[in-house]
Amino acid sequence: MTTSNPVYQSEHISRKTLEAVSRGRKRKLSESSEDDITEMNEALMRAAITDHGRHPYRYGIASVNFKGDTRGTGNAALCKLLLGQLQEQSRVSVVFVQECPWADPVSQLQLGETFCYTGVVNEAGIIWNSDLFELKRKIAKQDPTATTGQHIGRVRIKQEEQQTKEKIRQAEQKLEQMQHHSEIQEAMVSSLRAEVTRLRDKDERAQKVLLDHKQEIQQQMEQQTKEKIRQAEQKLEQMQHHSKIQEAMVNSLHAEVTGLREKGERAQKVLLDHKQEIQQLQEANVSMATRLENFVEENEKLRSHVVLLGGEQHADEQTTVVLERTILMFTETVLRKFRQSKPNLQETELAASAGNMKLIFPNLVRFTESELLTKLSCRLGSDWRRLGAAMGIPQSRLDSIQAGYSNAIQRACKVLTVWMGEGDHGLPHDLKQLETVLRDMDRADLLDIVKTASLTTDEAKAAQVVAGNTTLHPADVTPTHVITRHEKGSLWAPVLQKVRALIWPRRGLLTLFKTSITQDAVDVKAHIVSNTKDIVQALKEDMSQIDPKFYWWDSITCPGLRPHQIYCLQAAVEDGTLDLADPEKVRALIWPRRGLLTLFKTSITQNAVDVKAHIVSNTKDIVQALKEDMSQLDPKFYWWDSITCPGLRPHQIYCLQAAVEDGTLDLADPEPPNGLEYEDTLDYNRIYPSFHMTVQRHPDSERLQLNLQLYPREEDNNIICSCRRRLCKATSKLN
Repeated sequence: MTTSNPVYQSEHISRKTLEAVSRGRKRKLSESSEDDITEMNEALMRAAITDHGRHPYRYGIASVNFKGDTRGTGNAALCKLLLGQLQEQSRVSVVFVQECPWADPVSQLQLGETFCYTGVVNEAGIIWNSDLFELKRKIAKQDPTATTGQHIGRVRIKQEEQQTKEKIRQAEQKLEQMQHHSEIQEAMVSSLRAEVTRLRDKDERAQKVLLDHKQEIQQQMEQQTKEKIRQAEQKLEQMQHHSKIQEAMVNSLHAEVTGLREKGERAQKVLLDHKQEIQQLQEANVSMATRLENFVEENEKLRSHVVLLGGEQHADEQTTVVLERTILMFTETVLRKFRQSKPNLQETELAASAGNMKLIFPNLVRFTESELLTKLSCRLGSDWRRLGAAMGIPQSRLDSIQAGYSNAIQRACKVLTVWMGEGDHGLPHDLKQLETVLRDMDRADLLDIVKTASLTTDEAKAAQVVAGNTTLHPADVTPTHVITRHEKGSLWAPVLQKVRALIWPRRGLLTLFKTSITQDAVDVKAHIVSNTKDIVQALKEDMSQIDPKFYWWDSITCPGLRPHQIYCLQAAVEDGTLDLADPEKVRALIWPRRGLLTLFKTSITQNAVDVKAHIVSNTKDIVQALKEDMSQLDPKFYWWDSITCPGLRPHQIYCLQAAVEDGTLDLADPEPPNGLEYEDTLDYNRIYPSFHMTVQRHPDSERLQLNLQLYPREEDNNIICSCRRRLCKATSKLN
């Protein structure tokens, strides 16, 4: 048997133990009982001392009553001896008994699950085989009242001599340890003495260094005190000097305030005179309206008389010419009087606003618009309400116009004024819309009034600069009646005539400028451009030929703009002076179109395709143009001419240009429509500046899935519309 323990060494029970048991069995029972006990104890003692040197087990023999049959396994010689003794009704059974510090010596000796132990902790007990001797069951069967018959007696074997030797050995070890500790302590005392001596020397040196530092600090403090006294004297002299300067400034400000007060009084007087003049103009306007009513009444009377004579057509033409001349004369008179009073009014407003340097342009139409309003108002007649409804004016507004004016000419003039003043676009953009509405109303007789004037030779040359890098014809520029408008609908004063020849018929002047950082403002580098390639240099050259004063734009300062950003600026120019409007940041240089129609050319990647966008506009003959372009790219993209997007309205233009690489969308600079007749219908409120497109290839098939989503704003997560298409791979590889 073998056991292992972290404290005790393995215990080996030799064959001599079993041999002693065998020899005891050979004697007679009467002779061998006491001899067997003595011999067994000696054999166990020898085995313990020999095989376990440090802490030997203490073995003995216990006497116990065993009765039962033989079952199980175990030490063959020991089982045979015990069986023989039981069969002969022997009261002595030889078993292993030990006194040990463990609660379960069976597990320490590794005897197996069938062995049991009757002792307790630190006491001797009997180790017996439960399979061989059913001790508890047999005892309970013979004597039900018996509680224990297992452990009858114990025998302890003492070894005082062995314990004495062990104690002597331990004492010697302890003495050696004490001597070793004594030597260590002496060495430590010597080391500590040397350390104390070193620390004392170090403390003396530190005291000396500290004294030197104190002296140096005292000298520095004396020098700093002298320097502060000198600085205080200089500061006193400076304060006295500044006091004298402030007194002089106060005297100057008093004189300036007195001058401003006198100037303000003069400005108030001039303003009062202008108010009186305006009142007189209003009274003249009322008088002219009365005269117009009289003319209308006379016109009706004249019409009735001429009808009787059979000349109704001649009367209409004669009366219309008279009314047109009268209204046009009145409009020119009002405009001329207002232009004559404009400089004094600007000076008055400048003085009243205490230094506001921004020029304010009146919201008056030019002579061309006045002539257009006059002719249309006189000839439109009772169709003014149909025209207003077709142009998008609410019914409530039309009712108020009808109630506020007494005749059809005044109502027609008011409807046209509302349409021009509150629309999203200026002339000539709206002329196309007006022509369409008049055709729908069957009033083709009025189309000659709204025709756009032809270009002059100088204007045509200037227009070619704009259209030089596109396929647009110079006649599409139509710059004669360009009037800039602010994004929010306010009317701007017209620009110089020669400058208008360089501007596209867009919503207003597109001015690109880049900012640089200053403390309170940014420097603006402004150039009028039309978003075409290499147009900036051409504009610079033409502007220098028109008027050198345009170079003053390079020094404009516009506060409140963020540095290193690109903005879209609405501007107006008069007499070489630029008036800035509220700037807005350009979002990816997107043009205000309506509609998004794109053609895509693909190239093979692992799970996606590269997409290049081709920009077109859905105007005249657009379906045929799409089919032709798609056939040049790839025949399988014929399906794209029928793609629908629920959020996009028909007959509108969206203009975006993009590229998709590995499923990621990348915006590019937009360009005007290429090769198509351009119809400029703009609506800023329906611009979708952001869209996201993913193109995926299914690894297990030859299909391509394309998803397109449009968003109203970059910072908004709401999707305007979504398109999804699956394309089958062509027989040949994608290019």
